[in-house]
Amino acid sequence: MHDPIFSSKPFLNDDFNEQTFQCSVLEEICVEMLKEGYVEGFENFFYLTHEKSGNKFIEKPVLPDVPAEKQKALEDLDEDGFSKRRLYTHNELNTICNIWKSVEYAKENKDYESIYKGFKELGSKFESMGDYENALKHHEKAFEYSNLTGLPEHKVEAHLLVGSAKQNIDAIRSFETARRLCQTYRVLELEYESCKRVVDARILKAKKMCHENKCKEAITHYMETINIIQESCPNDNSMMYNVHYNLGNAFHANKEYEQAIASYESYLQHSRDLNDVAAAGQAHASIASCFEALGNREVAIEHLEGFCKLAETQNDMQSMIEAYRHLGEMFNSQSLNYYRKYYDTVMSNSPTINEANIARCQLGIAKSQDIVLATGSPQNLRNLLTFKLIE
Repeated sequence: MHDPIFSSKPFLNDDFNEQTFQCSVLEEICVEMLKEGYVEGFENFFYLTHEKSGNKFIEKPVLPDVPAEKQKALEDLDEDGFSKRRLYTHNELNTICNIWKSVEYAKENKDYESIYKGFKELGSKFESMGDYENALKHHEKAFEYSNLTGLPEHKVEAHLLVGSAKQNIDAIRSFETARRLCQTYRVLELEYESCKRVVDARILKAKKMCHENKCKEAITHYMETINIIQESCPNDNSMMYNVHYNLGNAFHANKEYEQAIASYESYLQHSRDLNDVAAAGQAHASIASCFEALGNREVAIEHLEGFCKLAETQNDMQSMIEAYRHLGEMFNSQSLNYYRKYYDTVMSNSPTINEANIARCQLGIAKSQDIVLATGSPQNLRNLLTFKLIE
């Protein structure tokens, strides 16, 4: 018989038998922690695994140690308010319990470095399980004790961990503080990692701004990010070219095409320096889009043809298909040649029936259009819908 403070949670789904949710294991672990004298660990574990209902605490279900797809199925169930609440497996709970014990033992012995490492491990464990609220809570605890270890690298690491757990605007602040600490204490081996975290977080924020039609704010954010890279990692082309590409996208979305071209050209240069052929092709395609928007089709075509050549060297059929199709659409008098290449590329790439039909249709339209331009007389439009190739 359970003590009144405990109450076993009803099963979430009839498809799972009594062995699926071993609710009594929670009570056993809690009692064992009290017997061993880990009062703080017991309290933490109890509130993690129980839900208050009236004057009772109800055990949350314990997921069995089964494949991830079954765990996901259980977590998605919508019953008794547990549909959006993170549930844990038996093994996960045992791991968490043991770390809490080690932290409490370290506290008794004033072993600040072990306390710091324990909270850091707990935060990372929760983060790996997708429980960011508890991850943040324990990383912040680790941050508190990082000040007591006397090691600057712990303070830097703690800022990075807190930023990672927050996953929002505060993440940028934490990562940037870590970067500044690296510069202050000359922790050079961590400055690159700190800078990278700042850059990734800023790119994520700026992309969100663009999605919310705040392109000018995003552009400012990207420009500040470039300054950060130049300050901490001036020779890192991989970070720089990523920012230039996204900055170009922001300028493009804001219809500032000349500035977008400048950013994409920087992206193209960094891509060449890194020998990243796929990125160079992407740069050509983006530059072509800007010149097309400016009405300069001649230069746009040059860049699209450059994109095609690079795609061919990588055997990137999908990019080749898109490039040839775009070239065919861009101008009328030469569309037949590009649509023929488009058709040949599609048909050589094991297309689906739908893809093959679209290619036939596009080529048929291009051929009919070519005849119209050559003869000056319109053709029967029904011929454009037959999907037949005009020899």
